Amino acid sequence: MPFSERFLRANEILEKAEAAEPLTPEEIGLLYTLPANSPEAFLLRCAGLRRAMALSDGKAEIHAQIGVDAGPCVKSCQFCSFAKCNNPEGELKLTPLSAILDYARAFQEAGANLLLLMSSAAFPFERLGEIVTRVREAVGPEMPLLVNTRDLSYEEALSLRRAGFNGAYHAARMSEGELTDIPLATRVETLENLRRAGLPLSFCVEPVGEEHTARDFADRVELHLRYAPLTGGVGRRIPVKGTRVEHTRKFDQAEQARLIALYRLLDPKTPLVGSANATLAANSGANLCWAECGYNPRDFSGRTELDGVGRSVDYIARIYAETGWELRRGYSSGWNMSGGEKTGE
Repeated sequence: MPFSERFLRANEILEKAEAAEPLTPEEIGLLYTLPANSPEAFLLRCAGLRRAMALSDGKAEIHAQIGVDAGPCVKSCQFCSFAKCNNPEGELKLTPLSAILDYARAFQEAGANLLLLMSSAAFPFERLGEIVTRVREAVGPEMPLLVNTRDLSYEEALSLRRAGFNGAYHAARMSEGELTDIPLATRVETLENLRRAGLPLSFCVEPVGEEHTARDFADRVELHLRYAPLTGGVGRRIPVKGTRVEHTRKFDQAEQARLIALYRLLDPKTPLVGSANATLAANSGANLCWAECGYNPRDFSGRTELDGVGRSVDYIARIYAETGWELRRGYSSGWNMSGGEKTGE
């Protein structure tokens, strides 16, 4: 059977990407809209895996997230279980400090390469500094500690660095200002403030839904790459039951894998790309996965690792063992592990 015109065109584009030539909007659009289980999509996923393996020398990492609270968050992101719009009668729920410390020690013992503390915009900001001090005491000086919290001023970002955080997860989400009450400009300002404060960036193009176009996707990739992130990736939107988006369609694993491969080609430098804790994603260029515990914006569980969507370090390690990746031993590198007053300006 002769190759289809689409197959030949996709192969042309992928050869161009492999030569590190920038892709045009038309070329990105063709790859973005490939049927997820088409021969062309398999070519794309193969190209994503090859690029990822080459950039990271075949190494994968597992980062661990501890959810310290669960709203009710007034930013009202319609896809988030913490949002007040999804739980108007809810009260602020907190993970006890003793549990946070237990989670941190357990993740370290299991071999996580990095720890992240996640809080909603409802969480008292001043407590983040207190918590990171105690977590640092529990895990020692070498474990990278990241923060994922509300939008920050420069002074607030700098205070978090001084308190002991080494980097930050922050994203300008898809449909920001439409499915959320956060203007895109506010998210970008925080990215600038994190950079100035010397907190390296982790991010994800998320949450991607079927209404988003190739242009939407490429614009978000381009925006975040301005800040030279240490990790990137793609997250599909999870239609959590009880949220305003619960009836929207969730991309399946093959669609998610196609987007991860495309991201990998659009980002030629970032060494770690996730997410999606799945073999298809790992076989398409995702060499970063997240273990999660405590509260999670993608479910209504208080312990996502038990009855929610959270997965353990061991679970993810098995995914990488089955897909040809070698887990990095020790701690993730490149994060700002020095304290003091120096900023990124």
